[in-house]
Amino acid sequence: MIYKYLKYKDYVRLKIKENTDIRGYQSKLAQAAGCQRPYISQVLNGSAELSLEQAMGLVEYWELSESEGEYFLTLVQYARAGTIALKRLLKKKIERVQEEQENLTKRFQSPSVKTIEAQASYYSSWLWSAIHILLTIPSFNSIDKISKKLSISSQEVNSIITGLESMGLIEKKGVGWKLTDLHIHLPKESPFTSINHANWRNRAIQDVLMNQSGSLHYTGVHSLSLDDFEKVKQICLNSIDEAHKIIRPSKEEELVFFGIDFFKV
Repeated sequence: MIYKYLKYKDYVRLKIKENTDIRGYQSKLAQAAGCQRPYISQVLNGSAELSLEQAMGLVEYWELSESEGEYFLTLVQYARAGTIALKRLLKKKIERVQEEQENLTKRFQSPSVKTIEAQASYYSSWLWSAIHILLTIPSFNSIDKISKKLSISSQEVNSIITGLESMGLIEKKGVGWKLTDLHIHLPKESPFTSINHANWRNRAIQDVLMNQSGSLHYTGVHSLSLDDFEKVKQICLNSIDEAHKIIRPSKEEELVFFGIDFFKV
């Protein structure tokens, strides 16, 4: 996150590191900033500073949000400030924004299940998350209905529901259950992340073999340029964002799996 940085050059270095697989990335930055590539090197080596106009070019190239872009420009102003008084004023502005962002992060962070034991159980099978989300659909809020929907025994459904209750993810409500405010989320570096991906990809293979009507499956192997790889990747990311905008407010009527794979072989 950009708000942890006090020096804009450190953030530029981060963006370069994140995009090492893009050929000529520094040249692209120079083009976006409206300068020559050697000047970007001079900036990173500390012998030169970006102008606000050049910094704005990078903000647009990175497609930063309005608040992120304004923060980056403030960092550039701070680096270029020629008096102690101006530097002090800009430093206070930076610290104020950092504090505001930290408070927002704390405010919107959902309580989550963090114990290794709970995560190991939850991600041991795709059934756990399937049953967890099925309980949001009124027509499937019973053991018998979930059992028929997923073609598993009532005993297995009951065992998983008991586990979800013990984790604090669901609670009893009348004859059914409801989800609590507690969430379960894996960081990218968690060993269970790859297991979760594999579980649901295996479930996708089952769906292919069952030839279910209404399902969508696409597999393609292609060769393309490195630049176009990034373009297609961005299309995938944008598609995920657009889908989530529809999914979040949508009425709970059907359980679905939505997965995208796009990688270099």
